[in-house]
Amino acid sequence: MKLTIITKELHASATKHPTGTILDPQDINECLKTLYANLGNEIIIYDLVNTKTHKEGKKIPVNDHINSTGKNPIIGRQKALGVDFIDMTNTYTQQTGGVTTQCCGAHTNPEHEYPSHFLSNLVILAKALNYKKISAFLINGHTK
Repeated sequence: MKLTIITKELHASATKHPTGTILDPQDINECLKTLYANLGNEIIIYDLVNTKTHKEGKKIPVNDHINSTGKNPIIGRQKALGVDFIDMTNTYTQQTGGVTTQCCGAHTNPEHEYPSHFLSNLVILAKALNYKKISAFLINGHTK
């Protein structure tokens, strides 16, 4: 069974996106509740990107991320999660044409080629909970 998560940022945009569980990646407790309830499942996460590299509405596979949000969702929760440090190497299911996204937080930085919001929060939590198959996609919003 697959758990499909749509970030609050993508859901709130006018951009067409897949259906799934809508989560606010900044609400770590709610994210953990949902992730714990679906342990053992494959997880697919969708976040919003605004890039001129692709057409509006394009689904872009993610092969890696850079967490530039200034936050790490496991900080202060290491004991509860049973982790000290998470090695994020080879976290994502690698996909042809996959990109590295710069997770910027609430306000994306258009200087980055693939600026997303809080995808990293969800991926870090899924990795901490030992999800074995983590896939992610960006859906391109308005490119104006």
